[in-house]
Amino acid sequence: IERSSMNNMKGFTLAEVLITLGIIGVVAAMTLPSLIQERQNKVLETQFKKSYSLISQAFLSVITDEYGGIADFNVAGLSNLVENLSKRYKNASTLWPVLPDYPNNSATARCDFLAGYYKNFTGKSGYSRFNDRIIQVNDGSTVYFDIDSADSLTYGIILIALDVNGWRNKPNRYGYDFFVFALEKDGRLIPMGGETTLYPEKSYCSKSSNSGANGYGCTVKALTDAKYFSDLK
Repeated sequence: IERSSMNNMKGFTLAEVLITLGIIGVVAAMTLPSLIQERQNKVLETQFKKSYSLISQAFLSVITDEYGGIADFNVAGLSNLVENLSKRYKNASTLWPVLPDYPNNSATARCDFLAGYYKNFTGKSGYSRFNDRIIQVNDGSTVYFDIDSADSLTYGIILIALDVNGWRNKPNRYGYDFFVFALEKDGRLIPMGGETTLYPEKSYCSKSSNSGANGYGCTVKALTDAKYFSDLK
């Protein structure tokens, strides 16, 4: 290259470099949150599928081996069911969290714990149901149990809530990492959200509902809609 040609070549000015870097920064700031959200949603989907598969197999095993294939559930029998189920996991615990704000294991303390740590589908205050028993699984997930008293219309129905990444990890939000099932007497798990379930999707998986139980009805959609997790915001 001749010297005269080299003298005519110009580089970027400092102002131009700073403007370019600024544009790159703005683009990154706009796209990075969505990329992070996409990644988090994919992780939740993977954890959900894994936890659901494990607990489905565990329940079928318990009902077959311990109850002869059919179980009539009641309040007194829940403890036995939970203890048998916990044995299907390695090093699982049935102890409730011991936290500074919830120093005892009373029913009130358990309700306060659930209401304090979980939000509904739209991020509002959650419900305090699922305070009867618990299993802390060694993969980090948490399983909650709920059964009503004899004077309730839902007496004899055991509801299961599966927190796929455990209460210690966010988002702790119904329909995101917290999914609800009903346990059939033959050990099958029925996902909430169907029209005939206690928590139909139309009312309990809604962006417009203010119900504390909103999100309980998202389970069937999480299982059947391939875009469910990718659409979570």
